[in-house]
Amino acid sequence: MVSGRVRKALASRSTGYVIALLGVISLTILLEPVHFQISPTTVALTFLMLVVLIATFWGSLPALVSSVLAMLSFNYFFLPPVRTWTISDPENWVAWFVFTVTAVVTGQLSASVKRRALEAEARSREVEGLYEQLSEAFELASETEALRRSERLKSALLDAVSHDIRTPLTSIKASVTTLLEDSAPTGSAGAERSTGLGEDGREEMLQIIDEETDRLNRFVESLIELAKIQAGEIRPKRESSTVGDIVAAALSKASKQLNDRSVKVLIPDGLPEIDVDSALISEALFALVENAAKYSPAGEELTIEAWSENGKRIGFAVEDRGPGIDRAVREKVFDKFYRAIHESDAGVVYPKGTGLGLSIAKGIVEAHKGTIRALDPARGNRGARVEFTLPITDEQEPENSGRR
Repeated sequence: MVSGRVRKALASRSTGYVIALLGVISLTILLEPVHFQISPTTVALTFLMLVVLIATFWGSLPALVSSVLAMLSFNYFFLPPVRTWTISDPENWVAWFVFTVTAVVTGQLSASVKRRALEAEARSREVEGLYEQLSEAFELASETEALRRSERLKSALLDAVSHDIRTPLTSIKASVTTLLEDSAPTGSAGAERSTGLGEDGREEMLQIIDEETDRLNRFVESLIELAKIQAGEIRPKRESSTVGDIVAAALSKASKQLNDRSVKVLIPDGLPEIDVDSALISEALFALVENAAKYSPAGEELTIEAWSENGKRIGFAVEDRGPGIDRAVREKVFDKFYRAIHESDAGVVYPKGTGLGLSIAKGIVEAHKGTIRALDPARGNRGARVEFTLPITDEQEPENSGRR
């Protein structure tokens, strides 16, 4: 059986032969009565145009047929002596030969151009098909990667919940149970109660409950803050604030995390006031301080620094003397639930916490059109440095420049 595409090609070519024959006959009938008023060159060009059209629409073989028929018609009807197959004038022999060669070559070239155009169109369709397949493959791969990341996020969230919710709940439960047992009646009459803990013991249990409740509260607040950032609901309430007030508020909030650790504060005189939401910026700075305290050995000094960049931006930085942040993960540390690990003499160290602090800090800074990044410490010290810069006024556009 002949396929539909082959039948279509044969039908198209047959139509081309018919058009070639009818076209030459029609032009001959139109031009022959007036051939004494027009030059042979005009007749030849007219036939050439027909050959080109047939080659363009029906291919090389119908074009070849049309060129042969046009050559015969041109010789018989338009070159003297007309209505004979002889050519008397040598110049007409040249004209006939040139016309014949030109008609054949032009027809073949036009057909070749059409064939190449069709091949290019076929290749284009093939490329489009491959592109669609590639897009589908990428989409499938993206979905697979999204699922993989989703599973990783769920795992990180479960790990965070298991540690930052279950651990304080366990401490609270143990403390409350101890207090209840200490308060339980010891005699049948219920007149006496156990006093095994004593006042100091009960106060210690209550202090544990208070601290672990604060810890739970901070975790919930972090989740709420992160949800607001992801939903784009952070809208800073800008007001003129001083750098000193922002740093003082962050240190006050971090008093428990610092646990009497010394903090060096480097704020030069004459820094301009900054148009920000001071509560949010102090929260971002607190996240940096808390992170530095978490990743550096107890008793090691922290450094908080502030500076001005060309009178257009204000920078804040927190440095610690811990193991530092590997260059390969300096972008990842700002991802939610990401917690950097490091090796020590005792082995791999997995830090406490949910990995939300730096992510929240990044969201707050970017809501103020600022930038945040992790760097090596200044002045060649060991440890890590995290800094962010903010435009002094809301009209300033963020710059990607570092500290100058």
